[in-house]
Amino acid sequence: MENAFKSFPQIYFSRSTNTDLPAFVGERRILIIKKKPNQTIYSTFYNNLEIYMMKISSSLAKKAVAKLIERQIIFLGKDLDSSKNGIVGTVAINRKALAGVILEVADLEIDPTTGETSNIDSCFYASYFQFIRAAVLINRDEIRQDSTIMESCVQFLFYLLLRLLGKNIQFNDKQKEIFKILISYFFYRHQMSETHPLSVEKAFKGVSKELSDELLSEFDSLGKYKTMRDIFSAMLDLKLTTEMPNTYIISSLKKLNSTGFFSVFTSLDYLIAFIIISSYPVRFIGTNVINTTIQTKLERSMYKYINKVNFDTTAIK
Repeated sequence: MENAFKSFPQIYFSRSTNTDLPAFVGERRILIIKKKPNQTIYSTFYNNLEIYMMKISSSLAKKAVAKLIERQIIFLGKDLDSSKNGIVGTVAINRKALAGVILEVADLEIDPTTGETSNIDSCFYASYFQFIRAAVLINRDEIRQDSTIMESCVQFLFYLLLRLLGKNIQFNDKQKEIFKILISYFFYRHQMSETHPLSVEKAFKGVSKELSDELLSEFDSLGKYKTMRDIFSAMLDLKLTTEMPNTYIISSLKKLNSTGFFSVFTSLDYLIAFIIISSYPVRFIGTNVINTTIQTKLERSMYKYINKVNFDTTAIK
């Protein structure tokens, strides 16, 4: 086995990304299971994946995964933790080229000695999930300037977080607008890693002067928060809820499962992959279609970046 990140430094969406978040720590523990002569683990896995591909209908996911299969750059990996923890895999990027998508065998229920799995559908979608992440990371400078992608992410987060809050919270129109502003701020601050002042500026774009004058001073205090999941604490600050943040965090973990929770609250590459993949019948995240229009629009916007990805098929021997 080989540690992917000794050979390929881990790539983040931004220089100021919090690299101590659980998903990133878990990724760094994954060891690549190397291909060996006379070993059938990879031929068995690829054979099962190709049979599955033949059975499913055409989609952007199928087109993307076909690129990986054609180049034989889907690898199996083992988390040193060895238990299921929601880290379904990672990517290896070599000088802005995709060297490999690595699937974690425990979380995806792949036999690490034979390559057999009864969970081949999840392996397929996990491969697409990681490919999307790679496309975001490799094209991050252009994606930062893509207003369609940014707007789609903020809109999706609004609908998703309303679902995570549950039916116990009923916002009036003004509270909904404040909630949208808050989500926009946290998106730019913690997913895009913008500065606090710039995140505030972008969050209040298009907001009425009356509401801006009322809220701006309250948003000054939000610069103290360090992660995306702190949005639940900020809701308490803005009197949008009286519930303690941990209540929502625990509820979100239950609804999204670990993989889904990491995806929403880690970084933009995870979030975009989550939004797109959750429109498919995926079992390793705890939710599915939130808003088909937004998810389809985002997938189509991202596909031009997927098509631009270059590959390094020799980096992982």
